[in-house]
Amino acid sequence: MTCSTCQHFLSRGVIDASAEPGDLKGPRWTGVCRRHPPRIESVTWAESTPEGFSVFPLVHPDQHCGEFSAAVPL
Repeated sequence: MTCSTCQHFLSRGVIDASAEPGDLKGPRWTGVCRRHPPRIESVTWAESTPEGFSVFPLVHPDQHCGEFSAAVPL
């Protein structure tokens, strides 16, 4: 029951939530957890228009948490 076998894990995924879902350019020893919506990391206000970015958590494949859900075989 590790991140690498969880349905919410995307191996080599990019943490930037604006990236394409298939953008697998992250380090080979990491991945992202998509269990929850991405969180906002930075917001700036320019002329009443918010700008910022949101990210998914970067995790190691061998980690685990209390919200594990086994990956469904394709």
